[in-house]
Amino acid sequence: MTVTIYASPGLDSLRSQKYLVTAAAVSGAQTSGFVYGQSFTAQGENEVWDIGQEVQCDWITIGADEPADVRITLIDGPIFSAKVYPADVGVTQTIVDGQLRVVVPSNRRLRIEVNGDRRSPLNLFVSLPQAALPVGSSAYVAQTSVAAGAALHFPPGVHLVSAGFVLGDNCTVTAQGGAVVIFTDPDVTGTAASATASSITVSGTPWVVGAYNTLEVRISGGTGAGQVRTITTSTTNTLNVTPNWTTNPTAGSTFTILSARRAGFDLSTLTSANTAGVTIQGHGVFTSLAQRANAEQVLSFANQVRYCPIATDTVNTSPVNCRVIGPTFVRWPFYFQYGGAHYLRNVQWLNPWVFNSDGFQPGRKSLSDNAGLVIDSYTYCADDGCKAFVPLHRITFHNVFVVAARASCWKIGYFGNTVNDSTGAQIIDCDAMNLGDSDDAYPTAGSQCIVAAFVDKPNAFAGDGYYNISVTGLRVWGRMYNRLFCFQNLPYPFAGVTPADGAGQIFDVSFSDVATEFAPGQVSLILGRDSISTPHDMTFANVVLGGTTLDADNFDEFVTVNQFPYNLTWDAPGLVAETGSGLSTATSYCTIAFANAYLTNYGTPAAWTAATNATKETALMAATRALDVRYGGRWVGYRYSTTQALDWPRDYAYDAAGELIASDVVPLRVQQATAVLAALHVQGVTINPTTRTTGDIKSESLSSASGSSKSVTYAGTKPAETQLVEAERMLATAGLISGSSSWGWMDL
Repeated sequence: MTVTIYASPGLDSLRSQKYLVTAAAVSGAQTSGFVYGQSFTAQGENEVWDIGQEVQCDWITIGADEPADVRITLIDGPIFSAKVYPADVGVTQTIVDGQLRVVVPSNRRLRIEVNGDRRSPLNLFVSLPQAALPVGSSAYVAQTSVAAGAALHFPPGVHLVSAGFVLGDNCTVTAQGGAVVIFTDPDVTGTAASATASSITVSGTPWVVGAYNTLEVRISGGTGAGQVRTITTSTTNTLNVTPNWTTNPTAGSTFTILSARRAGFDLSTLTSANTAGVTIQGHGVFTSLAQRANAEQVLSFANQVRYCPIATDTVNTSPVNCRVIGPTFVRWPFYFQYGGAHYLRNVQWLNPWVFNSDGFQPGRKSLSDNAGLVIDSYTYCADDGCKAFVPLHRITFHNVFVVAARASCWKIGYFGNTVNDSTGAQIIDCDAMNLGDSDDAYPTAGSQCIVAAFVDKPNAFAGDGYYNISVTGLRVWGRMYNRLFCFQNLPYPFAGVTPADGAGQIFDVSFSDVATEFAPGQVSLILGRDSISTPHDMTFANVVLGGTTLDADNFDEFVTVNQFPYNLTWDAPGLVAETGSGLSTATSYCTIAFANAYLTNYGTPAAWTAATNATKETALMAATRALDVRYGGRWVGYRYSTTQALDWPRDYAYDAAGELIASDVVPLRVQQATAVLAALHVQGVTINPTTRTTGDIKSESLSSASGSSKSVTYAGTKPAETQLVEAERMLATAGLISGSSSWGWMDL
């Protein structure tokens, strides 16, 4: 059990000018940590800052496999107040002599706003300690590629990389805690010796033929300054462009070939024909000097993508089986990823300044498995925090904290895909904040919200769209000036893409166990184009907006629906998961999201996978009742309160190891047993029989009084008894029940 403070990178220009942080195991000796700080000019406005203002971003990563006692000090004065988000993850906080002290469970990512300062919070990441270096790892030297199968590591310190890494199959790159890897500006600059209406030429022969085809060239100074053109072909000294210059450059005009090389890790050479297996890991920091304010916004999308730190050319043929685990990426000019890695865990993306700084958009696991997963991660960016509209992919976001400076926290998509059962998006037990201003500032209503899905297809593809969207256990923190969700048909509203006509469908959508701390500032939207191209078959259950439950009686106060959407269900809460507070309304020991995640790890029964959320709710509630009826007199400890609906939480309950179980939790094994029984219930197994057996008894007899015994003779074969072995064994081995069994359940 350890709490690890990682080394300083040794460069004070990277150090926060606002916060000091120390940390230790609870009751251990405090150790100072290096708090990173980056400041940059904001390119967009929101409720916290305006365009052109300097915005500070500070963060620290601490490795811990036990609760960490973290102490935070302001450099320029005492701390009077603090808000810690998310607010329900077991963090305790106190302010002592102007210092904020927080005890943080392992594997938590927090946003801490001190003294009401929303512009420059401390982003605190308490992650599991980083893994040991792979066997045979070699330390970084000046290089631009990593060979197939190689293991390379960046030790603590600052490392300048002049171009994006080209990564070979099955290689591993590790940035240790305290390492800062800086990808420097990849552009090529020059001065014109001459020019024509469609070309520019330099002296000598400095280039390789064709090296800059399809890139953009920008006239940066002199005659024709500000023009950007696409390079059609390039020779050893000439760039041929399209369209023609409006103003011809002349000798002495300076230019920049934009995005001549990758700005980050280059995965583009890993084609769809192989299994790449690249891993990028460690608790180090990756950043870029390729930031040039709005310069990238004038590029074609194909060249903007070159500025991703996890860079690929396309999501459809992106590399497979690539993983990113642990690092923090900060201040890049474009998306975090466009496909590329399919598995991201404990990853932090900090880029609240730059429009088009979209966050997690996973690739695919393999050529035959299009699954993508983002888990235990954090994004604080100025555009869409997560994207889940890769064609034919199944993408899951689990325990991800998204802070959007503007735009949406989750963007399901803008165009629509061919729908089939292999596609879908799941948002499970996630947290969100949106600092954006009112949605009216955007080109179309709905672009700025927590969850958004838009469809823009030609009418010939009206059957395409987005399908199988599940949002479960989402918590939205802080004041929100825009919308909770938006599902609508409309032509693409932004520059750079030719809009179609808004055809397509959004269907099989489930919102359950969703809560906002405050009521949204604007109503949500569900808007169709016509009776075919429209959202439909959508269920909203236990959605609580600022304390008010969304239901059939009040949904029009919170949601605008036009005449086209159909099969919309607004349910009052059925399943209410016990939080550990002793709820009088609780009906289940776990959420659907928990059951889905747990059962997935152990081979989800097909019946459970195919079940609707309504069926799963019923099963979980039945499983909870079965547990309480079965073990009401055998649970260890005592009920926490007289008003709680279920048997847990409990006081004075000790587990099999003799450890006191906290009175504000539902033990993990109880939640797991609930999931197991619910899966059986969905498969048609009786989990709460009313009698031991159902066979007819022919005769019974008793022995003498000296030793009582009983003999039973059945008419025919004794019927099979229900044996729910797995759940009982889970509870018994954890020490949560005592005594013998009944009902034919197997004794242990």
